[in-house]
Amino acid sequence: MRPDCTPNPTHHRDQVDGDEVTSLELVFTSKGIVTHCRLLGELDAGTADALLADVARTLEPTVALLELHLDDLRFCDAAGVNAFLRVRSHVARNRTDVMLCGAHGIVRRVFDIVELQRAIAVVR
Repeated sequence: MRPDCTPNPTHHRDQVDGDEVTSLELVFTSKGIVTHCRLLGELDAGTADALLADVARTLEPTVALLELHLDDLRFCDAAGVNAFLRVRSHVARNRTDVMLCGAHGIVRRVFDIVELQRAIAVVR
């Protein structure tokens, strides 16, 4: 992502028999050595691969910190937690840190149950 702070939205939908089941929108912005990604919607088995794919495609190797903003993430299951761990492993190759910000409600509860803060920085 170029350091111009221009939003770069992508939208993913998982469909079963033509019916929309889950939806995830990712909005990337970058400022200096920090890239922000706002997640809107649901992160589950139907959308988890899109998170890693978009991070891999968008993130510049010079980024020091990837902040994932979860204020608008309504749902996250085990596949979503796994996606965060895969993102962390992927960006660590370039010595980039990951921070999860703004998780609340059921998303925060899932993080607490699996103790995600042991693997990734989780900030309220």
